[in-house]
Amino acid sequence: MLRDKLKLLQAQIEQERSKSNYRVNEVKEEFDKEIQKLRQQLQSLEDEKKFLVLESRGINAVNQRIKTSPPEAFSRVSSQHRALNTPDSSHIQEHIPKKRKTEISTQPSIVLNPNRVIKDEVSAFFDCLYVHRIVGVELSTIEILNCIKFEHIDEFNYKLLKINKDTSIGSGIVDFLQSCKKNMKLNELVDSVLEHLATLIKAIIINDQELNFSVPFLVALMVQTILFRPSAVSVNSLKDLFIFTCDLIRKFQIVLKKPLHKSPLEVDLGPQIFQYELIDNLILVYSFDLLESTTKVIRIQQLSETLYMEFFDESLMKSLEAVYKLTLTISFKPVINVIYSMVAVFVTITNIMNNDNLSKPFGSSKWWSDLLTRLYQLLGKRILNFHVFDDTNTNNMHIDRFFDFYSLLRNMGTNSVSPLLAQLVTRGEIKGIPNIVLKDDIIDKYESKKEKGVLSDNLELEKWFVYLKDDILSIIENLMGYFKKDSKITNGEILINLTKLISVEQSQFMDHLIDQDTDVFAVRMNLVEHALSIIYRMWKYYEENITQESIKEVESELVMSLWRIIVCKHASKKICKDDLMEHRILINQMENLHLQDTIDLYEDAFEDMPEYIKEELECSINNGTQQKMQVQYDDIYIEMARYILESKLTNFISVENTDSLYLSMGF
Repeated sequence: MLRDKLKLLQAQIEQERSKSNYRVNEVKEEFDKEIQKLRQQLQSLEDEKKFLVLESRGINAVNQRIKTSPPEAFSRVSSQHRALNTPDSSHIQEHIPKKRKTEISTQPSIVLNPNRVIKDEVSAFFDCLYVHRIVGVELSTIEILNCIKFEHIDEFNYKLLKINKDTSIGSGIVDFLQSCKKNMKLNELVDSVLEHLATLIKAIIINDQELNFSVPFLVALMVQTILFRPSAVSVNSLKDLFIFTCDLIRKFQIVLKKPLHKSPLEVDLGPQIFQYELIDNLILVYSFDLLESTTKVIRIQQLSETLYMEFFDESLMKSLEAVYKLTLTISFKPVINVIYSMVAVFVTITNIMNNDNLSKPFGSSKWWSDLLTRLYQLLGKRILNFHVFDDTNTNNMHIDRFFDFYSLLRNMGTNSVSPLLAQLVTRGEIKGIPNIVLKDDIIDKYESKKEKGVLSDNLELEKWFVYLKDDILSIIENLMGYFKKDSKITNGEILINLTKLISVEQSQFMDHLIDQDTDVFAVRMNLVEHALSIIYRMWKYYEENITQESIKEVESELVMSLWRIIVCKHASKKICKDDLMEHRILINQMENLHLQDTIDLYEDAFEDMPEYIKEELECSINNGTQQKMQVQYDDIYIEMARYILESKLTNFISVENTDSLYLSMGF
């Protein structure tokens, strides 16, 4: 069925492409005809003008000779005048070449198809860095750096970048960019900027007395540098940047080592200042953005297998292992911002391994098995939209209130902390110490939202958490595709953890999500279907790696989850159109409005809208309504669930339960 759908979709795409090509060719032919017609008209007008100029000059010459000639020459002049109209006249042969030599055309040239003027990429890169602004911050990044100076470093001097103690870091960077702008190509400039900024960050961090005030904004400029033109970054620079970022993350690992629960003996008697903690949080999150960006740029460049293996060598994988063990922690409080970036890094790396069919993996199967163990633990966390900011229960996914700022790559959260970044500096004043920011300012914001019962931000965060779990499923799927029957990767743990995931999500459907007019339901449905497809693939192709003990551990949950998927198809047949119309008004009102807009669009395009279009629109909106009522999955996933139950589970289920199961399946 999937192949038929794909073929039908490809045929529709090919038909649309042929229509668009025919339309483009037709417009181009009409345009060429108009141009040719205009050219012919211009040529005829120019010929007519030349003829009139020649004729007027000939007449003027004859009149001049008549005025200066003696009377006895009148007869000769008149004969010459008559000869002007004769093609064989010797007068024309004598004077016309001279007139053509002195003629100057005043007709302006018209460029019918001007060439596109390509903007100077180096200047565009300079402008991009100069106007870069972090989302939610009032000042640009360069403007913030213009207010920051060294506090204990007397002078920084590395190649082309020179910064004195009394001058701002931003002015030094701008001078450096302007000096490089004149005599460097884009790829040279990008590598040079990354090298100088990384060296500057190292100099600040190595000095124990120097504050890290400027480091997060320097890291933000590095992210913008490699994202401006990914193809301009060399592979060697990317590898150095990857290792540098891993070292930077390990330098600030203390931020990731917060205890799961607050000690009852701990008493907060000190001042509730937040500026130094905020700077460390920014450095950590932006460093993970830099790590994620570097990995994605490597994927975009589509290197050969040899270059991939040289990039992801043993030393780099060791650095990456140390970073993911800090991020996907079990003993400390998780930070969802950096976990998201870490998972995105592994999605990209496993895509390279699986889709490029590499002969050797990046790391052994044992290396990846240890990673999966930590991902399974993250996959088991519950997602509740009314607990997204509650960090007291670590079994639920949540975002720390003091990490609630947008990263450089995704806008996750409410971004309540980002406006405080502009308060760290004072305009028109250069300082090496940040201004005071209090924790109470952030706490008061969330208490106010809690009292007002704001839920929209929570729903957005809920979707982000579901997307995170879906990315983890993509990692599992990629590793299954690459390692195939390796029991360290493809084993019963996949069945156990994904079955629990489906069971928990289906419970969430019944407890909180059914009959809610929100698109979170569709996102969660896609997550369940993705998990089911992996279980189906595991069951069909790698069944020898599934032990009986693994099946027994989740037998009841698996049977119940699959039964809920299968029985939905039979339940949906009992709902008539009138009932669906009533349900649609109650629980699918936004889709109902979207349907009405689509109908209005078709009515504007057609005098009488075809019946098949009406039926398709009604069918799509009814399917969406049934999904929100949890009474319908896609047919392909229903068949997957049926296959699993029919093929193998009957060996582990009693006869009575088997009869009930077949009855519910429609047999």
